[in-house]
Amino acid sequence: MVWLNEELHAVKWSQFKISFKRQQHFHDPEIPLGFARIINLLEDPKEREAVNQTFVRWWVMQHARRLIRQFEESVKTEELIPAGAEVDFVPARSQ
Repeated sequence: MVWLNEELHAVKWSQFKISFKRQQHFHDPEIPLGFARIINLLEDPKEREAVNQTFVRWWVMQHARRLIRQFEESVKTEELIPAGAEVDFVPARSQ
């Protein structure tokens, strides 16, 4: 998962990267996408072209949603590691 501040930008599953925001260059503003952009990193490691969404969208997105759901569930039981935390920081677990 790729986070910038409090916003989820992308999820990687298998050889696919699913982006929810786009930023062309480092100083450009982040643009929310109307729909997820799926890149096959094995076929396009420089992330230039999205895959043909017709053939992969539904099953790749199922896995991306599963990863997001698992993350959201984990945050309910363990706090997030704050920025700048010590290397030996251990998140508190809620019961």
